[in-house]
Amino acid sequence: MKRLNLVLLFLIFLFPASLQARKIEFNLDFTGKAGMGYPLIDRLDNGINKTGLNLGTGIKFTFPRLINNHTLATSTEIDESIYFGTAQVLGLGQYFHYRFLSNIAGRSIDAGIGAGPFVFFAPTRDSDSIWYGYSLKIDILTKIKDELWGGLYIGFQQLVMSKVKDPAFFTVGITLSWRLWSSSPAPTRNSEPAAKQSPIKQNESVKTKSTENKSISPEDKDGDKVPNDRDLCPSTKGGRQVNENGCRSIADGMIFSDLKFGKNSTRLNPAGETELTRLAEILKANKTIHLIIVIHSTNSLQAKKRGDLIEFKLKQLQIDPKRLRVKVNETDEEKIFFNFRLGL
Repeated sequence: MKRLNLVLLFLIFLFPASLQARKIEFNLDFTGKAGMGYPLIDRLDNGINKTGLNLGTGIKFTFPRLINNHTLATSTEIDESIYFGTAQVLGLGQYFHYRFLSNIAGRSIDAGIGAGPFVFFAPTRDSDSIWYGYSLKIDILTKIKDELWGGLYIGFQQLVMSKVKDPAFFTVGITLSWRLWSSSPAPTRNSEPAAKQSPIKQNESVKTKSTENKSISPEDKDGDKVPNDRDLCPSTKGGRQVNENGCRSIADGMIFSDLKFGKNSTRLNPAGETELTRLAEILKANKTIHLIIVIHSTNSLQAKKRGDLIEFKLKQLQIDPKRLRVKVNETDEEKIFFNFRLGL
C-alpha cells in the first residue's frame, strides 16, 4: 500500500514537473463522470438495490501528436459506485490510455480505451475491506466549446477478493474533460513582440530564392543559417528565405507547395502533414496574426471537409481556434492558399 501511494504521488506531482523540465509536450486535463453501475455477479442479490450510481473524477496527462492522430495518455482517477442499501465500492487507481483523434461531420472527436490497476475500498460482511483489482474504460468525446469536451463512457471493474467470489461491475454514463494546462517544447523566444518579428507584406512572392545550406549542422537542423536556440520555425523547408527568427515572412496568398490532397480525397499526404507543422510554427512566431484558410475546389462539400481537416490539424498543433477561419470557394480549379490578418 505504501508503494502504491508513492507511485500515485509521483504521477500526480513529480511526473508533470519532470516532463516540463525535459520540454516534453503534454496536456493536463481535469475529468469527471456520472452514470449508472450494475454488478455482474449474484453476490449482491440479497441487497435492496442492484442498480447503483457511478461517480468519478481525475487528472489526465495526454501526450499529443505522437503519430499523426494517435496519442497516449495516463490518468489518476477516483471512482465510486453506490448501491443504495446494498454496497459501496470506492476505487483509486491509474489508467493508461490509447486515444485517437478524428474529425467527423465537421466535429472534433476524441475516442479512447484505457485500463489499469486499482485499489478498492469495499467493506464486506464476511471478509476484509481493502482489495486490489483493475478497471477498463472506453469513452468517446466531442468538443463542446474552447477547452471543454463531453461524451459517453462505458466501464468494467474487477475486484480480486480472497475467500469470496470476486465481484465485477459494469458502468455507463456521461463524462466531461476540461483542459487545465498545455505545454509545448519551444526554443527560447526573443523579447520582441511577434508582430514586429514578421510584419505582413502585401503581394510578396513566397518563392523567393535563397542560398540553400546543404550542409546541415546539429546547431541548425533545418539549414536556414539561424541557430536552433533562436529558430522559432525549426522545420522550414530548404531554400526558403527567412527572417532573423528563422521563419518565412508571411504574406497574403501564401501557398505551401506540398500541402496537397489526393484527387477527390480529403486526406493529407505525409508531406502535407509536414507543411502544416511549418504553418503552425509561423503562426506561433506571430501570435497577433489571424489566418484565413481559402479552399478552392470543384466540389464545395469536399472543399469544406478539406478546410475542416486543416483547421482541426492546426488545433492539434496548439493553434488557438479563435485565430482560424475557413473560406470555401467552388471553382474549376484545386487550390489552397492562406491570407493573414492582424488580430485587432
